[in-house]
Amino acid sequence: MRKFFLSALFFFTLAHSLWPADCVQMTESEQNRFAGEFLEYAETEAAVADNAADFARRYRFFRVPDVFASFGYTPKNYLLRFNICRPALPQKIFVQIKGLYPEARAWYLQKNCEPTASCRAIAGIRVDPHRDALFAFENLPADEGTIYIAAFPPGSRRFPVHVLTADGLIRSEQRFFWLTGLFFGALAAILLYNAALFLALRERINLYYSVYLFLFLALFLTLERLPEDTFGHSDHRLYLFVRSAVFPLMLIPFALFNREFLQSRLKPWQNRVWQLLILTDVALIALNAAIPYRSMMVLNLWAVVIHSAIALT
Repeated sequence: MRKFFLSALFFFTLAHSLWPADCVQMTESEQNRFAGEFLEYAETEAAVADNAADFARRYRFFRVPDVFASFGYTPKNYLLRFNICRPALPQKIFVQIKGLYPEARAWYLQKNCEPTASCRAIAGIRVDPHRDALFAFENLPADEGTIYIAAFPPGSRRFPVHVLTADGLIRSEQRFFWLTGLFFGALAAILLYNAALFLALRERINLYYSVYLFLFLALFLTLERLPEDTFGHSDHRLYLFVRSAVFPLMLIPFALFNREFLQSRLKPWQNRVWQLLILTDVALIALNAAIPYRSMMVLNLWAVVIHSAIALT
């Protein structure tokens, strides 16, 4: 009997590690948690009401299709939620959704008051300007609760959600800017080297490669949403036009570079294909002014795939 009780005590002591908690736990050692494995979603209308206390009864939630909550380029809207464990002490936490989300809101709802319609949710304060959708929650109650997120990106419906403490956010931002600086610094060095070669040798291949690298840098600046740290979150049509038009614009010097690089080996039909692709790129730039951003991004990505495939043939 004594062995039985000792075994039972050992089993229950390790229970939380054998069956992971269904909520995000913030600790001293884990101050930046990826919440993807805890996410649930519900399809919603275009505008979500502020009454977060009613969300659990109004919507039917399901597990997300993957940890990044990727739904693709769809016009549907989604409400996300995940549970957050009881904190050891009241603390300030941040909820971060990495991506372009001009329209986004977040709420915290204490677990034991969710069934009551009179329960009031705590709205997250959006940190603006910031390249991501970042919400601050001050001194949450020392109890388990649920975070609800309503975010409507203009492009792909994809929601990589992180939960951070104040110290975790500082370290995350430092790491992001160090890695981003290293990446862009390396590209800038290659760009300046090829620009210097063009000025010295006047060879078009160096000019095409320099212009391609410059537009490639501009593309990644928009994808990393760095301009939003200066200009703030916006779904202005001009910003989305530039963000999308950079794709086909970048592919024009890419095509010219490949034609110049393979000039001696190009067959007549291959040369005509590159000419056709350049005309297609010009048409895609013009179409960005008329076709919605979400639809254009699909066409832009297909254009990148086709250009890459032709370059490899």
